[in-house]
Amino acid sequence: MKLKYIIGLMFAALFALTSCDDNERESLDLSGDVQITSFKLNGVDGTIDEAKKKIKVMMPLGSDLTNLTPAIVASDRAVLSPASGVAQNFTSPIEYRVTNGNLLAKYSVSAEIISAKITKFNIGKYIGAIDDIAKTISLVMPLDADLTALVPTVEYTSGAVLSPLATEAIDFTNPVTYTLTYMGGSFPYVVSVEKKDNRFVAFVGTANSVEEITELDEQTAVQWLLANVQNSSYVSFNSIKSGAVDLKNFSLVWWHCDGDSKELPAIAKEPDVIDLFKAYYQQGGSLFLSSWAVRYVADLGIPGDGREANNMWGDGNNPFQIGDDWGLCFKGNESHPIFQRLSVWPTNASKVTLLSKGVMAKAHNALWNFEWGDYANNIPGWTSSTGAINLASFHWDDNATGRSVMWEYPKVDGGKGGVVCVGVESYDWYNENNSAENSYLSNIQKLTRNTISYLIE
Repeated sequence: MKLKYIIGLMFAALFALTSCDDNERESLDLSGDVQITSFKLNGVDGTIDEAKKKIKVMMPLGSDLTNLTPAIVASDRAVLSPASGVAQNFTSPIEYRVTNGNLLAKYSVSAEIISAKITKFNIGKYIGAIDDIAKTISLVMPLDADLTALVPTVEYTSGAVLSPLATEAIDFTNPVTYTLTYMGGSFPYVVSVEKKDNRFVAFVGTANSVEEITELDEQTAVQWLLANVQNSSYVSFNSIKSGAVDLKNFSLVWWHCDGDSKELPAIAKEPDVIDLFKAYYQQGGSLFLSSWAVRYVADLGIPGDGREANNMWGDGNNPFQIGDDWGLCFKGNESHPIFQRLSVWPTNASKVTLLSKGVMAKAHNALWNFEWGDYANNIPGWTSSTGAINLASFHWDDNATGRSVMWEYPKVDGGKGGVVCVGVESYDWYNENNSAENSYLSNIQKLTRNTISYLIE
């Protein structure tokens, strides 16, 4: 009898739990839709990508993105946040939440001013450096090149009309203006071709070839370099060690070391390899060192005090989604060639964003912290002891005095080469796990191109 009683209680409890689940299900309101069906800014229709939950609005020339009022139509009974009719600053994407009962959808809404761009301008194997802010394109060709009848390879915004036509042979002895006409706007680019000795750039790494690079941030960086900087090539440490490649053939060597460990690879620290790099630097060769590679200056004896960056963290990080825009503050260095023609903050010309909110990154940092240590609150003392010049800090460091996340050891005329180091987490080339695209990748590319141009001049 007791056993039957216990079994009865168990069935009663199970029935009660099942009934409770059914009641909870019945209380959920899943009857509505959570779609934005129309999104307009100042009467301009946005393009809705329902699958990706993204909306883009292309605004006319002269529009002020800082104060636009949306008119939004959503599913019946749905509630919008922010609401329709509330003015917003669309200089960066805004998240709109659509709720209907117990359903929720999130849309990322961005606005851009209509523009047409030349995305590629090459003459044969010579690659044009495109500046979309200044609307200029510059190429360097050999001293014996004939500039009088050259046919470029041009790629540009789909739907735009280019003049002169890309198929025309043009005399580039003097600057030539190419104009894109698109959606009622006119977008001229001035193309200049200069003849001078070619400068060669090497990207070094531990892999024997680009195809064998496994670290995706490094792979993305070198692929951009090879596609956008003429006379650039990939060089392995093994080829340098063996003598198959002579560093003297290069005006600049770039090492972007961004693996999961902050420890530099053993081959780079082998005595004969270090001796080759020391000789290269002492004889006028320049170095661009990014991420963990900034540590290499100590191995090469470049800092006067012999020290590497004093604040490093983030090695071993799994990719994570960043919750804010990340970038640099370069107050006091606004006129430095490295920071020219970047898309700076509308409210602060000393700040630039490199990595947009929502991107997944590993956030590696190798930098100088001036809040503690031997150089606490003493950047002049650090400069005197190391020979380095502070170029930039984190974007939140308004005076660029608390940290140095980008610094240089200046070139000596007729002597040592120049060195630029950038060890900040926002200098990140690859958005991990197919995360949101980096809206500010062009700033990383321009900063890199500026650095290369600065060091090889």
